[in-house]
Amino acid sequence: MSYLEWHELLVLRKVCTVLNRASRERILWRNIIASSPSRFTLTKRIHVCSSQELEDAFLRVQRAQQKWVNPRSITPQVQPKSGLGSIRFFPMEYALLPGGRWLLKLEWHGPFTLFYADLSSRETNTTWRTLIHIPSELNSTSFVYYTSMPRLLDVDQSSEYLAFTFLTLTTMHGKEIKAIPPTRFDVWRCTSEFDREGCEIGLHASLVSSFQERYAKVHFFKASLKGDVVTYEVIYYDYFLVVVVDWKLANGQIEKVPRVVLSQRFYDGEQVSPTQTIHAYFL
Repeated sequence: MSYLEWHELLVLRKVCTVLNRASRERILWRNIIASSPSRFTLTKRIHVCSSQELEDAFLRVQRAQQKWVNPRSITPQVQPKSGLGSIRFFPMEYALLPGGRWLLKLEWHGPFTLFYADLSSRETNTTWRTLIHIPSELNSTSFVYYTSMPRLLDVDQSSEYLAFTFLTLTTMHGKEIKAIPPTRFDVWRCTSEFDREGCEIGLHASLVSSFQERYAKVHFFKASLKGDVVTYEVIYYDYFLVVVVDWKLANGQIEKVPRVVLSQRFYDGEQVSPTQTIHAYFL
């Protein structure tokens, strides 16, 4: 640089200024995000995100993946909040959603309720808002003792915005068949909720599928949701069986839903192993 003439320095400065301005063009970062295989969680609809917000979203993901040491903080600082101390004692009842803004909490005292809180809020006290609520007369609180949040929650990695499905189980007391109360499975679709300006202001849940297990006792702690599949373990005539259901086929069909039954040797944790022979039946 010390060997450049003054007019060359001015030209270089002008070129750098133009390149700096061009590197901040919104269409550039929009195309980079659109073509990237990485998962992004935007807090606004993409058409209202500024160039700087798109750049920050991309760099935030890259920093997490590459473990960058960046002197400029991209992620907003989250202020310590009261009311979160129970996470240490009941960690499986909580889940932090991608993006780090929303925290989920299962509540099993009384009616089953799934709450969420905004960790980016400037309020010092944690405010919990209801996402899913099951009336007390239908509610079975026992499964929360035995089922962890990761089994019930499945994040949609293909969604441009925050989206996930959530599984709830309800014991239908008073409707026993051969002394076995039916178990109802509900799958909920939860997504970001936006205001008129396109900014994320909360979460919204809608029921997308329901079906029942009426003839076998369900082990609640073995139930899990992954993609389009719900798996759970039942006791059927002293046999332990793993049942696999495509919950999308159950939409609008409460009782007659095709099930695939696997013996325990075809089931490893939360993964269904390849089988040589499987048996499908209808209830």
